[in-house]
Amino acid sequence: MDQCETNENTQLAITTKGFSAVCSVRLILAIYHLQTENKQTGKVVIIHSWRKANQIRDWFVRRFDLDPNDQLKIAITRDDLEALTSDIEQVLASHALALELLPTASGFFFGSTDYDGYYFEVLRDTRHFLQKEFTYNSDSENLYYTEWW
Repeated sequence: MDQCETNENTQLAITTKGFSAVCSVRLILAIYHLQTENKQTGKVVIIHSWRKANQIRDWFVRRFDLDPNDQLKIAITRDDLEALTSDIEQVLASHALALELLPTASGFFFGSTDYDGYYFEVLRDTRHFLQKEFTYNSDSENLYYTEWW
């Protein structure tokens, strides 16, 4: 097989019985992050990531009244995440509230718009992170919701 050129966008190479079907494919996903940025040094640390969790993305779009077609980087606060946690708790307690509080959103590479097992798994994982693992010092760090797609 000929060598494939690789770079940060190379995600997949397919070879079948010596025949190179695809040298490289850019796998485009909607990836969303919570990140902190040290106020003194500017060092950025991704503290949580979601993949194709369009209900989380749409929550931020609606909360901050943003254009859903823009790639986002939003300065957020602990209060924002507490409000997200509250909405997640309500939806997990009553799935009927999903359309109102955490609706899915369609978009290129945004993932499924079904209210299925994956939808609720994302909510449970997010709740766990925000309640059990989230640490943030507002005196020394800025907090952001960001995305890449």
